[in-house]
Amino acid sequence: MKKNLQEWLSWQDSLSSKEINLGLDRVKCVFDRLKFPRPKKIITVAGTNGKGSVVSILESILITQGYRVGSYTSPHMHKYNERIKVNRIPVSNSKIIEAFEKIESLRCSEPLTYFEFGTLAALNILSNSYIDYLILEVGLGGRLDAVNVIDPDGSIITNIGLDHTDWLGDNREKIGYEKAGIMRYNIPTVYGEMDPPNSIKDSALDKGADLILMGEDFIYENSTNGLWNWQGRYNKRDNLEYSNIKGSHQVKNVSAVLSLLESINDKELPSEKIINKAIQGINLEGRLDQRFCLERNWLLDVAHNHDSARILGNFLSKQEFRKCIFIFGIMSDKDIHKVIDEIAEYATHWFIPKLEITRSIEPNDLKKIIEEKNTGSCSMNNSVTQSINMAVKSTTKNDLIVITGSFYIVSPALYYLKKTGTNGE
Repeated sequence: MKKNLQEWLSWQDSLSSKEINLGLDRVKCVFDRLKFPRPKKIITVAGTNGKGSVVSILESILITQGYRVGSYTSPHMHKYNERIKVNRIPVSNSKIIEAFEKIESLRCSEPLTYFEFGTLAALNILSNSYIDYLILEVGLGGRLDAVNVIDPDGSIITNIGLDHTDWLGDNREKIGYEKAGIMRYNIPTVYGEMDPPNSIKDSALDKGADLILMGEDFIYENSTNGLWNWQGRYNKRDNLEYSNIKGSHQVKNVSAVLSLLESINDKELPSEKIINKAIQGINLEGRLDQRFCLERNWLLDVAHNHDSARILGNFLSKQEFRKCIFIFGIMSDKDIHKVIDEIAEYATHWFIPKLEITRSIEPNDLKKIIEEKNTGSCSMNNSVTQSINMAVKSTTKNDLIVITGSFYIVSPALYYLKKTGTNGE
């Protein structure tokens, strides 16, 4: 009997004894049997934070130019289909199931993880979708991630911060080495922030990669008219508008994308008009995502590590509210203390829901950490929905309710708010 999509996903979960099993041998073995036809250009995106934003910016600029663009990202916000898109439209259940059947027929007992199986299926779907550009987001690290089975025509490493330290190393140099694994000989790699770890520069030198650095190969600056200017190796673009995606750091992401596009497209770059149209057309759920619903102001953000929490804290410092209520949940393997430290000064009260994933920290343990820091009162709830209802009852429209800490808390919150009839800011 044929499996439906959920049955396939549940079955994949049982294939390997490890949720994460880094290494390319298993994936490459199956990938070689796929006979993967390359599209015009392949771009790989790695980094600690901002990968989703960079993928969205790339998609929007390329689609606005008239190209057909495929993308593979993770995790998803609501449905698995969101991981595999053609021109920003998620592919159908039937296409995913067909691809899963193909990978299973080629697997030959290789013990693939959930992510590896999904990556191979995505590559199979997108290779048969008549696309011009393929954008691949690294799931974890870079060097040994399943996505790295593909040689890109260019890549972006957004930044290096401390996350997944159990797998990637406990400092920026070790993590930088893992992310640098996506570099290739004579292929451009953009590093999207100032001050890259030495391991990034050393790896580029060892591999013969073309490393493109902010501050050396490209710069951006604010202009006096509320716009901004960008200068790359070969092009200059003035009077650029700010992205619809909230956060001052998004200018860095757009700058990195422009630097990569000129380097992989024979020094050519779209006009200011196309760039502005593209970056105004981006809507990225769950990233500094402001909404008004149930007569309340909401801010949803998937910040789940120290650097992303710092960005959230910086954004909150510029907002006006009477009091700020947090609905907060986080995975147990994160640097929970540093995440809380970045946002705690804004908290009047914390609601901690029970999350439906075994990796999450128990509400009672999280409550103890928050109370030890003496950063506002704290209460536990049985679900995200219950936390939302309690937050609404305890606030007014002059307050701000922040939902953050993980995809696994923002996703059900967004679903519930949409169901109740939310509208954008």
